[in-house]
Amino acid sequence: VCVKIPKNESKCQEHVAEFKMMARLDHKYVLPTYGIILTKQQYPRIVTPYMFYKDLESLLRNSSNNFSDILLKSFATQIAEGMAYITFCGLVHRDLAARNIMVTESTISFQSNLKQYHLKIADLGLTQDKISMDSGLVDSNALGYKESNAKLQLPLKWLAPEIIENYAFNEQTDVWAFGVTVWEILTKAKRPYSG
Repeated sequence: VCVKIPKNESKCQEHVAEFKMMARLDHKYVLPTYGIILTKQQYPRIVTPYMFYKDLESLLRNSSNNFSDILLKSFATQIAEGMAYITFCGLVHRDLAARNIMVTESTISFQSNLKQYHLKIADLGLTQDKISMDSGLVDSNALGYKESNAKLQLPLKWLAPEIIENYAFNEQTDVWAFGVTVWEILTKAKRPYSG
């Protein structure tokens, strides 16, 4: 198993909210949770399956990996299926990127001696329920990536232009982030829009 711990006390509420979001979802391409550990002495800890290759960005950047076009297409397909499920559940991820896709080996790998990768969408800390967003129950400025001095710090290269203009997240902005993530896959995790 893997245990995810918040960086500091101020992140504890967000951590519990992320667990609640993860617990709602059940799909083969979305990282599941086994539970949460709550004690008075320690920060809350989310327990998830161990992902052998960690995140997709690291796997792609490893120069010893030479992935076929078919395998790269499989990566994009798995992410698309997971995101379709998240959208079907009425959620907007808001932080899709290769760094937030976890990777392990498929059970088929062990049976056939052919390496097969199984991807799972993770990092649901910024995910919002579309109903809450549409009803105005969510502060449109609550984008995450905030520093303690309330300056917004956004992953600009993954954001659709309309987010930068009016902070409007929706399914279409997740599709934009998916396109950037596919670009990361095809370029072995180069930074988007880099010279």
